[in-house]
Amino acid sequence: MKKFLIILFILTSFVALSYVYFRTSDVLLYPNRKVYFSTDEKFWVQVFYSDISRETLNGKITNSKPSYSDFTLIHEKEDLYSITLPDKPGAYYVVIKGEKGISQNLFFYTQFEAFVATDGKNLYFSVYDLKNKKFIDKLNYYDGYVKKTISGPIFGFDIEYYKYKAFFLNNNVVLLSNYGSYSNYPEKKAIVFTDKPIYKPGDTLNFRVNLFKKEKDRYTPYQSSAFVSLKDPFNNIIY
Repeated sequence: MKKFLIILFILTSFVALSYVYFRTSDVLLYPNRKVYFSTDEKFWVQVFYSDISRETLNGKITNSKPSYSDFTLIHEKEDLYSITLPDKPGAYYVVIKGEKGISQNLFFYTQFEAFVATDGKNLYFSVYDLKNKKFIDKLNYYDGYVKKTISGPIFGFDIEYYKYKAFFLNNNVVLLSNYGSYSNYPEKKAIVFTDKPIYKPGDTLNFRVNLFKKEKDRYTPYQSSAFVSLKDPFNNIIY
């Protein structure tokens, strides 16, 4: 009987520790097209592509008639894998299905990078096409169900009016740090502290992570586990 209970406990623990999770932010900036994920299970992968639309900007890719997309799967190391998406801007819905768990997420691949300044009330920014090496002189956005255009190359607007809107052009989304449509206050936040701002090759990195969760109009500390990874300037995971 004791032997049976020990075996049952081990099997139960193994099932509980199975995992499938992404290790990449929602927006992939050219030339990076890799989506990283970790799992300890056997799995299969599906990737769907969709043009940028009102539905995809609201995270509803299933309403926008997505199509299957090609991708390249690489086993990086141990439990780390990567999916390389096509060099085609737009929205990609990635599904990783393991034997016990499943993880799915919507990613945007874009060639546009924004440079932002603000005076507190108004936001000013320019947008650079990293692949074609030129500044963009117009952008689209949705005002309700109506697609509208804003002119540049220096874009300026009232933060309160535009802060929940996402800008795009030719399937490239524009990520405005802290002001885009994906900048709503998240339910959970992590603040990472390091012992110094710059490290040289071979240095030991000491850090602390504080976790917070949203409760009404404020964030309060909470205890949980966190997965930590390091990226180089090209968004490659090096640890």
